[in-house]
Amino acid sequence: MTEKKRIFVVDDEESNRAMLQFWLEEEGYEVESFEDGPSCLEAMKRITPDLVCLDLMMTPWDGLEVMQRIKRADEAIPIIFTTAKNAVETAVKAMRGGAFDYQMKPLDPDRMLVSVRNALEQRNLKSEVRRLKAQLHERHSVDGIVGASKKMRKLFQQVHKVATSDVSVMLLGESGTGKELIAQAIHHLSGRSDNPFVDLNCAAIQDSLLESELFGHEKGAFTGAHSLRKGRFERADGGTLFLDEVAEMSHQTQVRLLRVLQERSFERVGGNRRIDVDVRIISATHRNLEQRVGEHSFRQDLYYRLMVFPIYVPALRERTEDIPVLCEHLIKKHSLEPERPVRMDAEVLERFSKHPWPGNVRELENVIQFALVSCEDARIRVSDLPPLYRGEQPQAGSPPAPVGSPVLPAVHSDDDFGADDILSMDEIEKVAIEQALKATSGNVSMAARQLGLGRTTLYRKMVAYGMHVTEKEKSSFKPS
Repeated sequence: MTEKKRIFVVDDEESNRAMLQFWLEEEGYEVESFEDGPSCLEAMKRITPDLVCLDLMMTPWDGLEVMQRIKRADEAIPIIFTTAKNAVETAVKAMRGGAFDYQMKPLDPDRMLVSVRNALEQRNLKSEVRRLKAQLHERHSVDGIVGASKKMRKLFQQVHKVATSDVSVMLLGESGTGKELIAQAIHHLSGRSDNPFVDLNCAAIQDSLLESELFGHEKGAFTGAHSLRKGRFERADGGTLFLDEVAEMSHQTQVRLLRVLQERSFERVGGNRRIDVDVRIISATHRNLEQRVGEHSFRQDLYYRLMVFPIYVPALRERTEDIPVLCEHLIKKHSLEPERPVRMDAEVLERFSKHPWPGNVRELENVIQFALVSCEDARIRVSDLPPLYRGEQPQAGSPPAPVGSPVLPAVHSDDDFGADDILSMDEIEKVAIEQALKATSGNVSMAARQLGLGRTTLYRKMVAYGMHVTEKEKSSFKPS
């Protein structure tokens, strides 16, 4: 017979304690309630709860103080806060301090019970998680991510720390810094590593299709919906969903995403059956989200849900001491003859240390790939680099600079610059695609990686811009 889980309810309002105790006991939990923190801590001397439901605003100790004392007694006990709407920022602070979740008053019984179930499942894994956490803090690297600088060591420590929890993570930093690799590392080091890691670039999907990508659709939900399709949330059940460029979501999609995060359930587009999911969210953006909230283009309540544990991923120019080890790693990764070691001249590294790297690690990777193709006798010299990195201006017919800092058509001087000289975003994108294809000798897969696109997406864009695509290639990206 399974032993009942024991839950402590701490709230200075008797009606709230009684209501929550009733809901929990109806679910089969063993419940003890307390009107303040000191009485809860006193009870913990005789018995250890599996979970504590804790009001945020109390006396003589507020909820944060009570949580700190509980965590000092037993770090593995999950805490769920209950709070009024005007204390959301404090609740987010509590989440960063180690709370499992928070629920806003008036409490919804279904949401509260889902949160309790999830917290207790995490509690069952805590002893193993703490053992892994102790090991991970000894390490200063993450698989697939290279760096020994102070900023990267700090990042690795944050990754190890947050991987063992289940809170939402926001990865902040410029494009090309490796945010997706960080997200994958958090997933692989977490208790969800045996379950799916599903990613979605919100900027790469038309807004009209984004909801279908996230939540799936029923057969016949809209024109072209010939069969039922599971969305990213459903495919990530039990695992991690990585939402890249989350700031690009429309207001409508933000509203629906917030609802799913609150209720942990959704309906497919065109459906009415609720689907429960257990998904950890990791988001990323190169935008200033606080500014977006201030401009009312990003919802504040969604901001608080996603920005529980922010991690800043430094730009390459902020950690130039990592360039030598990054070069060594990338040379091994892309070497045309893996069994033959390739050396890099000191002058090349010196030039790299002074370059601003607007495209970050992605740009460096492109340069290394170019140099490996160009170099002879397994030695990379300055002469093997693209013109921009040799200190030269690209000549007509020369290979363009690697994607990450695309060379666009020159504009005129201010005196003769007119409206007809302005490039549209489509024209800029077309130029970038053409340069990527030239730099990779027409290798679409490599060009797609350099542009940060999927191969199928690049093929579609090539067709849209009138570029040459074979019938065989076209068939590879048509819906089946």
